[in-house]
Amino acid sequence: MATAGAASPSHVATSGLNDADSVRIELPAGRRSFLYVGDDIIVAYGNRDAPDQFEAEVPSDLNECHLVAAGGIASRLRNKHSGVKCPTRIKPLGLLADAELRPLNLGDWKLQSRSIPKQLPRPCRS
Repeated sequence: MATAGAASPSHVATSGLNDADSVRIELPAGRRSFLYVGDDIIVAYGNRDAPDQFEAEVPSDLNECHLVAAGGIASRLRNKHSGVKCPTRIKPLGLLADAELRPLNLGDWKLQSRSIPKQLPRPCRS
């Protein structure tokens, strides 16, 4: 079952959003790379609420879904803005797992949250 943050190797089934310009995916270093039908990629499941593009949610299964962000977010499309094309469709091939077969999740590597100090530093004056 897919959960938010789960990593999945996936196969690009159809090109979407930027058909005329070629779809791009953002690489770990931030560079954008062309994405083609037939490519195999690793994505992370996540919800997306971007009314100017897509509203999508993590699916409850590993059936075909959508690439809803260039950063590699896999999700099932619920709604899209009328001004954008349909997103790229991907076919998840499973979930990445560790040596004990526990699914890998990006949340396992999250940074610790920090609270904002009650007393903020005084602003600099020139």
